[in-house]
Amino acid sequence: MIGADRHPAGVRGDVVDAVRLAHVIRYLDALRGAIHEVNTTRVDDQATPDAGLLTRLRRRYDQGVAVGISTNLSRPWPKGNHPGLQLAKRLKRKAHQVGLFTTRLDIPATNNGSESAIGGFKLAAKVQGCWRTPAPGSMTHFPRTAYRKTSERV
Repeated sequence: MIGADRHPAGVRGDVVDAVRLAHVIRYLDALRGAIHEVNTTRVDDQATPDAGLLTRLRRRYDQGVAVGISTNLSRPWPKGNHPGLQLAKRLKRKAHQVGLFTTRLDIPATNNGSESAIGGFKLAAKVQGCWRTPAPGSMTHFPRTAYRKTSERV
C-alpha cells in the first residue's frame, strides 16, 4: 500500500469536493487502523491481531470502496472510465491482497523497504542517463544487493 500516510486533500492544491473525497478518507483510515493494530500486535508479541477490530476495519474499507465506485460511476471522462472508478474497482478486486499483512504478520504493510533497496540503483541510472537494457551479466550485482538490503529490513 503506497501513500497511506498522505492525506488525500493534499493531492490537489484547490478545494476538493468533500463528497467525492469522503470514500477515500474512509478506506485510508481503515488501512491506517489495520496497520496500527498489526504493529501493536508485533510490539506486544501477541500471536494474532484483534479479529473483531480487523473485521470492523475491513467492513469500513469495503464500504469506502463501494462508495467510491458509486460516486465515480457517473463522472465524465474523455476516454473510458474515470480514474477514480478504475482505482475503486481495482481496490475491490484486490482487497484480499491489500489486507494480507493483517493475516500474515511476516508481510510488511508497505513496500517501502523494497522501494528503498532499489532506489540507489534507479537514481544512478537516472543521473547517468542509462535507462537502456544493460548487457547480459552486467546486472548481477543489482539483484544480489537489492535482495540483501530487502532481507535486512524484514
